[in-house]
Amino acid sequence: MSSQTVPEWAKGAILYDDMETCLIGFGTQFDRPIAIYDYDKCVDKLYREFSLGCGSHHDDCDHYSEALEYMSYNVVGAWAGNSTPVFLRREEEEEPQGCRHCGNVAGGCAC
Repeated sequence: MSSQTVPEWAKGAILYDDMETCLIGFGTQFDRPIAIYDYDKCVDKLYREFSLGCGSHHDDCDHYSEALEYMSYNVVGAWAGNSTPVFLRREEEEEPQGCRHCGNVAGGCAC
């Protein structure tokens, strides 16, 4: 989503530099526009940036942990004022257990 696709009502929302591909939409809080970013996309973007900047091909580099820590402390943990963006975290779906109709896990379902 580029700055040209920001709806008129959302003008004034704080947008993070170089995170356009992670922006998933806008919301409002107390009549203030708020940018909404996908948390996992942000972490993935940071991971790629840290990996590219490293130049090392060693297994001892843990760029994913670095990306998580940076995201937690410097992005999610940063207060940018009343219109600070929010980050949507999607829970992983659990595998269904047993019959999808009656929930029988032991087998021998009569459904």
